[in-house]
Amino acid sequence: MENRTKITPNLGGVKIAFPKDLDKSWRQLKEKYDTISFKRELLADKRDSIRFQLGNEIVEAKDRTTLNKLKGQVIRLENIHLSLKYENQTELVCKDNLGNEIWLKSGETKTFEEIDREYQLLKLSIESRLEYVEDFAPPKTFDLSDGELLEQLKPYFQNCSFTDLETIILHKQLPIGRVKILWDGAKADAIRFIDHFKITKAQFNKIFYFSDNVKLHAGHKDKEGTLSPLSNILKKYIEKIIL
Repeated sequence: MENRTKITPNLGGVKIAFPKDLDKSWRQLKEKYDTISFKRELLADKRDSIRFQLGNEIVEAKDRTTLNKLKGQVIRLENIHLSLKYENQTELVCKDNLGNEIWLKSGETKTFEEIDREYQLLKLSIESRLEYVEDFAPPKTFDLSDGELLEQLKPYFQNCSFTDLETIILHKQLPIGRVKILWDGAKADAIRFIDHFKITKAQFNKIFYFSDNVKLHAGHKDKEGTLSPLSNILKKYIEKIIL
């Protein structure tokens, strides 16, 4: 049986214990680069799985905020992919006089170009979806503490305080001793307001009044629907349920 008498390095940075115990050196090198190759394979499988998952999430995304977050993830992964173009390749580490070879494998089952096309398709899919979805503003649990809703409702009624609005929305009445508040908005907007916060017309008439002194009645309807600026304000909020 022919003995191992020579190990020829082929990969830069490989150091071999020569001339002592070449068989041991060979076993150590093989174990080292087999382990690295296996870790590369696991990472490649993980990246492939993430790309597949991103593709599904892009298809299911229903708002621009989510799509832009997914776009950022795709770009970060793509940058990792590009950085591995020359660093993560299958290369011959060394060979011996017996014809044996030790290889450092990339771990990928697809070519660099195939993976690159997958990232391009993911980005194209995101851009296509962005054309058909709207900006997303998650509904807010009803909370007046930041004053945001009160500020946005100023064009619709005058001299309404934080306490006034909180009592109106949560208890459907004015604070004790508070005089009626002038509603400056249209009557159709008043209907939108009471429908959203589940206030009856009778309750509204005890809380607000109009400059023409006409009370809300059954004939008043929401004629403008979702095109109203008030509707766009109210849809950001959901009423807090008090148990």
